[in-house]
Amino acid sequence: MERFSLAIKIDIRNVTSMCGPTNLTIKATTLGVTYKLRKKVNKMISIQDINGKTTDENKPYQKGLKAIIVKCTRKTYYKTAKQENKVLYHMALADTNGYIKATCYNEDYLPLTKENNNILIRNFMVRNNSILITKQTRITRIPPFQIPQDVVQEATFLLQPPAPPASPIKAIREAKLKTIMTVCETITEEEPIKKVFIGGQDTELKSITIKDSTDYIKITLWREATEFPITIGEYIKITHVMVHEFNDEKILNTTRHSKLQTTEAPPEKITIHIYGIEKTTREIKH
Repeated sequence: MERFSLAIKIDIRNVTSMCGPTNLTIKATTLGVTYKLRKKVNKMISIQDINGKTTDENKPYQKGLKAIIVKCTRKTYYKTAKQENKVLYHMALADTNGYIKATCYNEDYLPLTKENNNILIRNFMVRNNSILITKQTRITRIPPFQIPQDVVQEATFLLQPPAPPASPIKAIREAKLKTIMTVCETITEEEPIKKVFIGGQDTELKSITIKDSTDYIKITLWREATEFPITIGEYIKITHVMVHEFNDEKILNTTRHSKLQTTEAPPEKITIHIYGIEKTTREIKH
């Protein structure tokens, strides 16, 4: 049996532009034999393509999005309208073109969605510049790829904004409610841990009091912050605390961004007043 090779060259650029971004099959007939030529079309999108857009509730993005998980938050429990207990958590995603926040409502994906994992996402929704991952969404692990470091840093700020500089207690007293601040002062009091019922579950909290040279203020530590070891007299730094008011008094609450650390107290400042100088020739003996 005689063998031969056949080369067929077809220009399909014009056809593609008319048909749009989809799979395209072209039939070519040579010597009475019909050959099917399939053009592979890119089925991927980037974060830049979806930023600022919103999907129809019944039409999720079916194209794939490749991204690295830069940061994850802890699980948060909530109740649905039907009083069902559910879980959600947030992620900061990045690719070579940008970064975006994602909220996952599917607890089954916890093993796949760890920090620094590279993933491919399909069938996801977009709302308010955030990706929504539901039971219809498909996530798979993919090989690592490089992301610019500045993009990684900006993505981190989506879930962990930079801490403001430390403020004295006087400035906290004058701040507006819900202002995010940082404090660095001495611990003077610690109260026992309490439990309150929030979002369908028991939530731990405890209060501490910090003091500077002129004033004091109470800080309520929530959830994981209650586990931080507290020692009376230590100098503590707490970032991302929010100003609230309780019984007509300003207080601070930790937030999910708060970081606690003990540190050395700054050197004590001593003011010396000199009221006069006298010239003398006497020898000073030690």
